[in-house]
Amino acid sequence: MTLASFDWIIVVDEAAALEAAEPPAGETVLGLEVPESYRAFLGRFGYGLFGGLLHLFPWSPGHCDHLPRRAAGLREMFRETLALDIAELDPDGTPEALLSCVPFGISINGDTICWSPTFRVAGEPEVVVVSSKVLAYKRTGRDFGAFLRSLTEPAGARVLMGPAAQPLPPTFVPSTYLSAWRRTRHLGGA
Repeated sequence: MTLASFDWIIVVDEAAALEAAEPPAGETVLGLEVPESYRAFLGRFGYGLFGGLLHLFPWSPGHCDHLPRRAAGLREMFRETLALDIAELDPDGTPEALLSCVPFGISINGDTICWSPTFRVAGEPEVVVVSSKVLAYKRTGRDFGAFLRSLTEPAGARVLMGPAAQPLPPTFVPSTYLSAWRRTRHLGGA
């Protein structure tokens, strides 16, 4: 996947995206190499909100939403949910599949967006969606770029988010919070 593959996304306030940063090539998160498409996305758009719904974790060491930090914390939550025996992994999950997931984003309704190192699509890890409180584990059959695109189309939105779902707008709103945090760190702040 190339940077041009995200040309359909409309950035709502490009001035807010002061510092887009992508993980270095070959960087891993929980043992999985960060997919090229995600690296390209972060390098082009940075941290923010896609379609008014998805926060995609940035590559920003030291920040509370830093991709490796958030992935590890969410995987631990998955482990605790399994230990409490409250996980319902229908329709596609198993405890092993859940614990191998690498979270990379979260929706505003609490769904966790993950890569599955077990399944590959177009040479990249398949995106899986783990519903809030681990009440469902759903394979999407899509890589990162195809997953985002499908959320903006009626059929894809319904399959991934339920029969009443409406397509998301193809928008990205950069986070001004992360840019302000980076400026503070650069100026010698916390």
